[in-house]
Amino acid sequence: MEKVVAYEKAKKLIAESTPTLSHEVVTLEKALNRVTAEEVHSPMDIPETATSAMDGYALRVQDIQKVPARLKIVAEVLAGEKKRISLSPGESCYVATGAALPDNADTVIKVEDAKVEGDWLVVDRKPEKGQFVNPQGSELQKGKVVVPKGEKIDFRIAGLLARVGAYQVKVFLKPKIAVIATGKEIKEPFEEGGIKNTNAYILKGLLKEYADISYMGIIDDSLPSIKKAIKEASKHHHIVITTGGVSVGKADFVKKALSELGWQIRFEFTNIKPGRPLTFATLSDTLFFGLPGYPSAMLVNALEFLMPAVRKLQGFSRVDNSYIEVIAAENFKSRKGKVYFVRANFEFRDGKVFAYSAGSQLTSNYFTSAVCQGFVIIPEEKESLAKGEVAKALML
Repeated sequence: MEKVVAYEKAKKLIAESTPTLSHEVVTLEKALNRVTAEEVHSPMDIPETATSAMDGYALRVQDIQKVPARLKIVAEVLAGEKKRISLSPGESCYVATGAALPDNADTVIKVEDAKVEGDWLVVDRKPEKGQFVNPQGSELQKGKVVVPKGEKIDFRIAGLLARVGAYQVKVFLKPKIAVIATGKEIKEPFEEGGIKNTNAYILKGLLKEYADISYMGIIDDSLPSIKKAIKEASKHHHIVITTGGVSVGKADFVKKALSELGWQIRFEFTNIKPGRPLTFATLSDTLFFGLPGYPSAMLVNALEFLMPAVRKLQGFSRVDNSYIEVIAAENFKSRKGKVYFVRANFEFRDGKVFAYSAGSQLTSNYFTSAVCQGFVIIPEEKESLAKGEVAKALML
């Protein structure tokens, strides 16, 4: 075990220790926010045959040698009808939006531009070949990969799967995560007094789309209570999270509990601020994150270290956070040797993003973490970030 590890090494150790879960097949109703465990290919051309993009009249453009021209209206086709029609020279057919074109039609004149006299279509202006026609396979061709492996099924992807008829989807299992708060001073929001249990609500909201969450309540600062809670949680969950109790105080029993339960502690601290205390441990394929008690410190650790592990468990093709490049609009303080996560707000000007302090950077202040737009990351080799310098930022 390394007691203290640098930011990047901590991320690497966590990634190397995190497995990817197995998979199952679910129906589309249960697939939202799950991750595809295999490529999904279109089983058909879309559209399956050439269709009309408008309500109008289908015809063969070769029949319009000069205008005005008169074409006999011989049939009509509505959307969803399976009947197949073929036009003879000098004929046309009414087609609804989305309806299949007659086999040899290549052009549609929309209703608004059509002149109809009884059973005849009068064409006063020669149309362009292919206008208002959706050719077969113009959206998707049979066999094309429509959703890659490792893709989160959001509402747009769910619609795409429905569009190609992929009603049953192979997805990775959803991680099961246990959340345990520690500290006799911690009280639930509905209880009188104490320090309110902010962290559990942050974590439940952050993880809701990615995992099944079991909130195991607030555990007293005692070795037997913490051991019992961790032991019970590890039986049925892929990740066990505690908040608080991971520093060096007299009532910080989490690390001792882990050792006595046989967990392998990989590290106990990183060099980030806020949030230096972070205990990461493993027991077989089960992961443990001992997050700090201060909500601002806990949030940074959860975003930077916990979430990539959750994504890897769930099978995402990309597990790391996405960062943007920003320009410091003012001076930001930091200390060499530590990676600072500065609470910031952003302004877009002339195609560039400028970062401003969101206010207090005290670890004890959660308000600014709750309302800021993201974090400017100052690397450990810098003593400060001067106005005008470029840095990366994590947007919230």
